[in-house]
Amino acid sequence: MSSYIIPKEQRFDVDRLRADVMKSRRTAKYDQVNVRVVDNMDVDLSLIYGAGSLYDENKKPFTSEREFTSYHPSFEDSYLVEVIEEIKQVMTEYGVQLGRARLLTMAPKSNLTYHVDYGAPYRFHVPIMTNDDVFYVTNDTVDRMPEVGRLYVYRTDVKHTVVNASRVPRVHLVCSGWK
Repeated sequence: MSSYIIPKEQRFDVDRLRADVMKSRRTAKYDQVNVRVVDNMDVDLSLIYGAGSLYDENKKPFTSEREFTSYHPSFEDSYLVEVIEEIKQVMTEYGVQLGRARLLTMAPKSNLTYHVDYGAPYRFHVPIMTNDDVFYVTNDTVDRMPEVGRLYVYRTDVKHTVVNASRVPRVHLVCSGWK
């Protein structure tokens, strides 16, 4: 594994994570679902508001990681919140404050653009469903996050993408923030 993906000691209960993913599927039918949301926003809209990029085409933020300060009501008593609170402690080791926390589903046979994320230089991933045919290309280096339930720190301030070259969805809990 390269220096772009750092496996951490934290491991979480995959069965409980998957149960919360199934709960989120009943709540919203989107590829990206917010677990942490912007306060005082319509409950349904808050599930997806800012779940993708926080930037418009001109790379101007339309909202800030700092605005994501509370948990969506459908997740308040979930295991996901416990996991995110533990990840929050790890984030401080990297000088990152917690902003968004999302469940990201990537369809089979798909990929993201090769891009750089703005803001904090790290994202914090917990694979919930993955396989050997899901990989990350970072500055032309190929890596994987193979262990479900394990926390990985991923450097995103350099060119990177993710590819799901399998026939099944990939699901990750991803926490991001600001420095």
